[in-house]
Amino acid sequence: MQMKPIIVTETLPLADGLLKNWVAFRKFLRLAMSEQPITREQDQAFLQIKSAISKTYSQVRSRLPRQLAGSPDQLQDLMKQSLSVTHVRNMPAPDRRNLYRLWHAFYIDLCRTAGALKYMSDERYYPKIEEKAVKISANIKEQIAGGSGADVKKKKR
Repeated sequence: MQMKPIIVTETLPLADGLLKNWVAFRKFLRLAMSEQPITREQDQAFLQIKSAISKTYSQVRSRLPRQLAGSPDQLQDLMKQSLSVTHVRNMPAPDRRNLYRLWHAFYIDLCRTAGALKYMSDERYYPKIEEKAVKISANIKEQIAGGSGADVKKKKR
């Protein structure tokens, strides 16, 4: 897939907004790990942030190649496990630490994505990113040889 200037210029603000929402999501995780009381408004704001993150990430992911968009599995795991701020607070401490670890891992992916888009925009560099297609064959000789199937000769009996 050849990165195009229009894709980069349209996706960069989305990636920046996603990063800001992701940092706001962390504030709610930290609130859940603290002893401060949780209000209904904070739970509602948390749900709105989750919704905005999911929507924006799907837009970013649809525009970028798989190598640049980050891992959707990490995001989905985190979103499924954190139903509300109150729910996160009631989780055992190891589970809360795991949520924070997932948050941090995806934060790194988002920073990488936003940084790559910013670099492409600033330098006007639009690389061709190839997505490797995996070919699966039932032919064991072909798999061992690493060939395409045309290279394997059959024995005559």
